Amino acid sequence: MSSSKIGVFDSGIGGLPLAFAIRNTFPSHDIIYFGDTEHFPFGDRSAESVERFSHAMASFLHEEGCDILVIACNTASAVAYDSLKQRLNNGATVLNVIDPVVQEVCNTSATHIGVIGTSRTIETNIFEQKILASCQNKKVYSLPTPLLAPMIEAGYYNHPVSELVVQDYLNHASFESIEGLVLACTHYPLIRKDISAVFGSRFKMFDAHNALVSALRDCIQDTSSEIKGSTTFYVSDLTKSFQKTAEIFAGGAVDLRQHRLKL
Repeated sequence: MSSSKIGVFDSGIGGLPLAFAIRNTFPSHDIIYFGDTEHFPFGDRSAESVERFSHAMASFLHEEGCDILVIACNTASAVAYDSLKQRLNNGATVLNVIDPVVQEVCNTSATHIGVIGTSRTIETNIFEQKILASCQNKKVYSLPTPLLAPMIEAGYYNHPVSELVVQDYLNHASFESIEGLVLACTHYPLIRKDISAVFGSRFKMFDAHNALVSALRDCIQDTSSEIKGSTTFYVSDLTKSFQKTAEIFAGGAVDLRQHRLKL
């Protein structure tokens, strides 16, 4: 699939770092990003609602010509991946941000693993189930951190506010013995600095960025073409924080458009 167009979707800005990691790794491919800012945060929504929003974004991206879809949201990956894969069948390759991270956790020597994510993601217990199914020597401690994604979406990352909120969450008794931490929300890598301040710089953190880019290499073939692929951003509701964050990662202006989802 040398001419694959890659679609990436998330509830907001959380998938942007992943989208730009994909952009840098596969420069000749067109990428379309969709952030469902109108229905953010997904972590407080019912599973049925998240599944409906996810299917609407996937349908839009598929109609725009994307034959590879990356669910850049842990909550959506937890509740909508199976149904999306079944619905699209052979029409598109669908990747989630959970399975590559689980594999990375199983490849590490750390045995006591913490998991932080939205209330919906933690409620599904999907990380503990998948980790223990693949590597029985691990012990998993999960903690819902529902304020983090809205805080980051509002632009409070690398900020005194984010530092205080992260410290309050992570200074938790169940995390005293952990050797590694799964960032089970694509927003959370934006607060790596605050997390490192709690656990130390040598502490192992697992997120989807590198793991998913590696998984993408198995799906597409970069032709190393001199033609540079385009990057287009869609949101369901225009927000200043999305535009600001996208421009920070892009290092300049971005092609940002609004599209209301058909639900």
